[in-house]
Amino acid sequence: MPTNEDWSQEENRLLVEAGFHLLESGGANKSRARAQVRPLLDGRSDGSVDYKLENVSYVMKSLGLPGIPGYRGRPHIQQALVPEVRRQAVARGLLPAEALDFAVMAVYAGEAAQTNVVRGLVTRTWGFPKWDSLYEGQPSIGLVIIASHYSGGSPRVQSTQWLTGTVDLHVCRFVGPFVAAHAPHWEDELAENTIKYPCRFGIEPIAHLEGVSLAPGGPLGTEVADAIRRSGANRGMGNLVVGWDPGSLQPGELPDPGKGPSPVTMTDDLPETGQRRRRGLGRMSDAALRKAVEVRAMDVVRKHFKSQGWRLEDTSTRRSWDYEATRGDEQIRIEVKGTTGVGTHVQLTAGEVINALSYPGCVLGVVFDIVLDTSGPEPVASGGQFHLIQPWELDESHLRPLAYEYRVPGA
Repeated sequence: MPTNEDWSQEENRLLVEAGFHLLESGGANKSRARAQVRPLLDGRSDGSVDYKLENVSYVMKSLGLPGIPGYRGRPHIQQALVPEVRRQAVARGLLPAEALDFAVMAVYAGEAAQTNVVRGLVTRTWGFPKWDSLYEGQPSIGLVIIASHYSGGSPRVQSTQWLTGTVDLHVCRFVGPFVAAHAPHWEDELAENTIKYPCRFGIEPIAHLEGVSLAPGGPLGTEVADAIRRSGANRGMGNLVVGWDPGSLQPGELPDPGKGPSPVTMTDDLPETGQRRRRGLGRMSDAALRKAVEVRAMDVVRKHFKSQGWRLEDTSTRRSWDYEATRGDEQIRIEVKGTTGVGTHVQLTAGEVINALSYPGCVLGVVFDIVLDTSGPEPVASGGQFHLIQPWELDESHLRPLAYEYRVPGA
């Protein structure tokens, strides 16, 4: 009797094992595949087996493997399938052991997306035009490589031609998890008041490299280079490559993806990019947009703590914290941060850092994914997702210097 239940771990193991046998034998057709697999999978229809083998082939290709002959690959996969394909590929020597715990996300951003690149780097946020179930089933993503300015023009070229050119790279740490966005964030989203990149995550820039070779013997290697090309041909969707050594990109100079300072300066959220805002956004200053986001964040945090029985005093204009809150004998200081991005990074003033380090009752409230309505004469903020850190014990290793004061000699 055919079954519609989710595939069990053992069924996935058997199916993936059969898929690798078909891959290694080469030239297998679907009827041969069914004949090999069906006796092992009681209750699964031919159509179900076919679809599952399409999924296995899709995961194989995402890992840089050829895929099962006769199966082009289909997404919308069961998450448990991804680690099983990866595990068996490592066991067969088709992927390095590092594939079990490290992946790099390769992205290409075209010329039209350069304003969004600037905004993404500044606000520590990146996004894709759609969800891919592969992202959540992969090992720990260590780096995100955002490529642009291909020397040959458009990335929509054959692989052999692509590998003769160069690209510029922004190398970033991946700061997860993936977030389903509800708020316009990038310039084109704000201009059209829509969400074009709903699959979002945090990034932390590490380095900017220019004129990086895409050649097979170059620092990126063929797999990462081709993953960038495929991203450019697919609306900038990220492609994962596992088992790649980031040290090959710039030996001795590229920081470890898990630690170290970030040399790329982060400025205010909603930065001035030097390009005119489209469709009426030009009449609104960045200060007005930031103020709307700030007011919304303060309102969300205020309502949350009032609902918990706290009495709040707004101290944002005269103290280095935004609220003082009391409840009986308890007293806390609340720092509020708001953004239309994913909220993995916030900016702190020197006073805010001193307060967090010296006062034991500090709380950090981050309201992210705030929606901005720019259709009227003034921006209006609404929505937002709320992340609360209570108590907030500031970890100094997470601080990054963004600016310094310099005393001029002799002045």
